[in-house]
Amino acid sequence: MIGIELRGATVDFPLVGPEFFSFKKSLLSHHRPLIEHVRAVNNVSLTIKEGERVGLIGANGAGKTSLLKVLAGIYPPTRGKVMIKGKVSALFDLTTGMDMELNGVENIKLRLMLLGYRGGKINQLVEEVIDFAELGDFIHMPVRTYSSGMFVRLSFGICTVMAPEILVLDEFLGAGDAAFAKKAETKVRSLMDSGNIVIVSSHALSGITAECTRCIWIDKGRLRASGPPAEIVQEYLATATAAREDDLV
Repeated sequence: MIGIELRGATVDFPLVGPEFFSFKKSLLSHHRPLIEHVRAVNNVSLTIKEGERVGLIGANGAGKTSLLKVLAGIYPPTRGKVMIKGKVSALFDLTTGMDMELNGVENIKLRLMLLGYRGGKINQLVEEVIDFAELGDFIHMPVRTYSSGMFVRLSFGICTVMAPEILVLDEFLGAGDAAFAKKAETKVRSLMDSGNIVIVSSHALSGITAECTRCIWIDKGRLRASGPPAEIVQEYLATATAAREDDLV
């Protein structure tokens, strides 16, 4: 059974003071360089079960992307535990893993080879990605010529054709044109219907409410709330509105 469990997961990023980079100051100073930490994820415990479509919300800088990368197994926690059961595909920076000088077809093959696919299976999956992305002749053009929408099409196609058991997306809902968004939505639903887990971070709250079965609200790295999307989104908006009104007083 696939699933993810976090137990007190905490992620700290060190911040090094500028004096650390000065050899002269290090020799002349009797003080140690100032090293501080930013806590991106703060003591988060949660369980995500098979078949869930989870929406992650929160203000800019709240720690959503950092938490996503913990859930995807990319960031190991500084403290706490992360247990992941299942094959994970994560879609963050659309250019990650792309060779900008290679064309779309070559990038698809490269990504599949790096993931361990060989021979006829690569050719089969390449055709599936090409059909899904619908990039026309641009599939044979260097990806440096692609628009952001074209990157979404190609990256999402590669990501989903690998049939992940856990799909993690950052700021994907609402990306691309309406026709592709509908096509991607159908694909995500297909993954979930197969018992897979889908986790998406987005500021498109209407999309979270419409497409997700559960919503997680992250605030300053902490788990603020988790539950039905409509309820959590309403609570989040009410809090954001109250904060803006306090700023105006």
